[in-house]
Amino acid sequence: MSYFEGVPKAKNLGLDFFATLKMSLNEYMIPYSPLGKLLFPIVAKSDWGNNFYFITLLTLVATAVSFGLVVVVAKLENKWLFFSLLILYATSYGFLFEIERGQWNILAISLVIAAIFLSRKGMIILPAILFGLAVSLKLYPILFAPALIKDYSKIKDALKMVLAVCVTNVILFLILGLSIFKWYYRIMTKYSDIKTSWIGNHSLTSFNIMYGYTWIKPIVIILFMVIIAYFVFRNFKNQLHNSLPHFLSILALTSCVLPSVSHDYKLSILGFFIPLVICRHKEVNVFSGVVLLITTFAYFSTLYSYVNFYYFNVYILESKFLMLLSLVIFIFVDYLLWIKEVDKKTGLG
Repeated sequence: MSYFEGVPKAKNLGLDFFATLKMSLNEYMIPYSPLGKLLFPIVAKSDWGNNFYFITLLTLVATAVSFGLVVVVAKLENKWLFFSLLILYATSYGFLFEIERGQWNILAISLVIAAIFLSRKGMIILPAILFGLAVSLKLYPILFAPALIKDYSKIKDALKMVLAVCVTNVILFLILGLSIFKWYYRIMTKYSDIKTSWIGNHSLTSFNIMYGYTWIKPIVIILFMVIIAYFVFRNFKNQLHNSLPHFLSILALTSCVLPSVSHDYKLSILGFFIPLVICRHKEVNVFSGVVLLITTFAYFSTLYSYVNFYYFNVYILESKFLMLLSLVIFIFVDYLLWIKEVDKKTGLG
């Protein structure tokens, strides 16, 4: 992180990881989830887990596996461009911030990606278990739930997946009993009701706190709901035309924007999805080319620190929120252009 000027550097590598392990040994504190309260003490008391190398190795393995799975599940064709983007990702602000703090966003998302991959293979129970584990590690992966259903027109299979996900999450959150869950819920409710923020929290709530644009909150929430509902509708009508890269990118951006606390190390999850959108284009016209160019610029702007706009110093853009919101809009427009082109080629347009 040393070359990202102005980024709050940790005094010790793995600061967040070790803080969580320390909390887990205190019976009166709950780190993140009941399952976390069960698992983290095991790691904290072990010789193999209580060090920076352990969480770093897990993160790097999860990163490699995740990239491999998304290439397969999204049926990526332009692999050379995609792998070129990996080099930028490996030097990106969010990824290095994740590594430095010993966070586990990538671990959680790797479980989500594995669950989506297995759901495309017709499995239900194992994807639901992996997804439940991801939600126990970090709550926001629950927003990826719509991607677990391969075909919404097959209502029976869709209901089975919904039921399996619900049962798995109920079991994992009640694994230590109802009283522990209630305690955890009170702590998380209080934690999410923040009154102050900083430039490295790129959530919608943080943006409202810092700049006072309270009118934008309902508009953004409705925008996300409409876009996600549109993808679900297209899926139900069986007219998606391999929309998974766009859909997963929208869900990843939703996960970055909607939770009230969403710090910059979470930007690391975007690198698994948005490059899929950039790399799927073989040819573009003027309009779609402009949309793709803006999308690419907005994505690259999230890869580096908010102080690295050396020639464009505008305070409101130092928060990543507006760039993330623009990515949502332009990725959705890109998808509309994509399906229009596919319909034209197939004679449906």
